[in-house]
Amino acid sequence: FHIYKYYMQQWVLGKFFEKIVLINIVV
Repeated sequence: FHIYKYYMQQWVLGKFFEKIVLINIVV
């Protein structure tokens, strides 16, 4: 399921981006 892969990729990227934003806020 390509749609499933795309959804998972977007979710992982979102979590990764969220962590970067949190780190930038803390620092």
